[in-house]
Amino acid sequence: MENNKNNIELKINGIKSELVEEINNSGRDNKIVMIIKKKLTNIESMFEGCKTLSKVSGLSNLCTKEIKDFSNMFSYCWRLSSIKELANWDVSNGTNFSGMFRKCWDLSDFYILKKWDVSNGENFSEMFELNEKLENLNFLESWNVSNGKNFSGIFFYCRFLRDIKGLKNWDVGKGINFRNMFHDCDYLSDIEALSYWNVSNSEDLSGMFGRCEEIISIEGFENWDIKL
Repeated sequence: MENNKNNIELKINGIKSELVEEINNSGRDNKIVMIIKKKLTNIESMFEGCKTLSKVSGLSNLCTKEIKDFSNMFSYCWRLSSIKELANWDVSNGTNFSGMFRKCWDLSDFYILKKWDVSNGENFSEMFELNEKLENLNFLESWNVSNGKNFSGIFFYCRFLRDIKGLKNWDVGKGINFRNMFHDCDYLSDIEALSYWNVSNSEDLSGMFGRCEEIISIEGFENWDIKL
């Protein structure tokens, strides 16, 4: 694997060697094919730092039903441009999605994630951090995040994010940490969709809209029940 033609750096953490029957890396089309012979519950940091990884077609049939920890799975996969093969993943038992697509700069087809059932998710921190092609959050409109507790930095430095209306109906009543959630979203101007969020359990709202240079109104946020 260290000497493959495309010099793909594969850093596999959180998977015990006996779970993997075969890993076949094809240098020609950058595919990664995995055959799992036991149930997985953790694929944390599986491809973290694979900077030249561009396709995930080999993962379309990966059994994810029992997986709880998806954290940092594709973190720092700079060239990853499409995840459409993950559209039908069963992530319904997932509790930790933190940093899953962090710094995937080229990723653009986020819309496929609207099919995901993340209703057991508790940690969404830094999930989409530094995604420069993320412009709207319509694909998240169907997500049930009612068990979510940590949303810190989930959209941190998504510089071109403009439309967050897809979060209007999010139930964040259990949310504790919203730190830096939209920090450095330079073009974010309309945040009215969040004005009726229940943040009464929040313990950290620091930097939530820090350096959002285009915001011109916070009308409606008098509805927020914030602990002093």
